Amino acid sequence: MRTVNAEETKLPNELLNTIADGELVLITQKGNPVAILSPVSITQSAVQDSQTVPLEPQRRLGTATGMFTMSDDFNEPLDDFTVYQKPYFA
Repeated sequence: MRTVNAEETKLPNELLNTIADGELVLITQKGNPVAILSPVSITQSAVQDSQTVPLEPQRRLGTATGMFTMSDDFNEPLDDFTVYQKPYFA
């Protein structure tokens, strides 16, 4: 973790005091959230309370390409259901 002196951050004292009082501050860049400033007490307790959750690997498309084939008449109606295709009122 990188440690930076308060003077290096160029944050106003008012903002630092707000954070020290326990308020979280969301930092955005071009409207997108990029960071949260929080007091050390909240951050430490959150880190201690969190549990490591293993990430599931991302699914990749196309991994089964060529492993199976589909017949040309896949969408054709089955012979068992030809009764239902005839109109009742003809």
